[in-house]
Amino acid sequence: MANPRQWIVPSVEDRKNALFIKPAIPEKELNPKTVATIQYGLLRGIEEVFQLEEGEILAEPMPSSDGRSGFLLYEAAEGGAGVLTRLVTDSQSLSQVALEALKIMHFDVDATKLPSSVEHLNDLGSQVCVAGCYKCLLSYFNQTDHELIDRRDSLAKSILLKMAKSKTQHQDCEVESAQLNIDPNWIVLLDQNKIPSIDRKPLSIEGTIIPVVWRSHYIVALFSDLPRHIEKQLEDKGFTLVRFSQDPTSWAAQIKTLAKCFEGASS
Repeated sequence: MANPRQWIVPSVEDRKNALFIKPAIPEKELNPKTVATIQYGLLRGIEEVFQLEEGEILAEPMPSSDGRSGFLLYEAAEGGAGVLTRLVTDSQSLSQVALEALKIMHFDVDATKLPSSVEHLNDLGSQVCVAGCYKCLLSYFNQTDHELIDRRDSLAKSILLKMAKSKTQHQDCEVESAQLNIDPNWIVLLDQNKIPSIDRKPLSIEGTIIPVVWRSHYIVALFSDLPRHIEKQLEDKGFTLVRFSQDPTSWAAQIKTLAKCFEGASS
């Protein structure tokens, strides 16, 4: 009369912010040492610039560890730190990270006078590191890649040096307000109140399209209610939701509320 044995397979689903980085160099010119060195250099730079604990941001070689042409950074900490968003929306963040990576790799660099080429990138006089050490790129988290990491790799140094001199420009797909079904009169009110232009690419969460969004300010404008679990996801990500009615006569007051949100975001 005993109950039959049943197999139970636990499973979990998770979502994390991720950023794919791939050098704009023909793959035949890349080698595993170059990609691995850049990967861990940027990881250490991110930890230093944003004051993160080791392991809060992790990386996976792409498309595989045997055929590296890039790597995927992802936020491993619960809730995420918002760092990867900063890297693609802030024009200076990635260059600061690359500069810090070069410093961590024992190179004598200064933001005010970066060397013109990798040939003029010199070691710090007091360093005794060769290819890598636990004070620079080696760590418990990358033991399997210790043989690949080489801070002396010329192409890796060149790419990081170029990144340290760069500015990030965030480009979205061109989408007109008419395609997003936004009333042109509402757009005029935005301009009159000196509110930044909305992102050209709508936000999508689980297939639900949110047309009016300012990702860099973490603000969303809603003209109709979203499913509660979608709104909660937005709130959990730190977005402020500003609701607008379908009646244009009430927009003026609601625009003032929206403008105050941008004041708070900038401060």
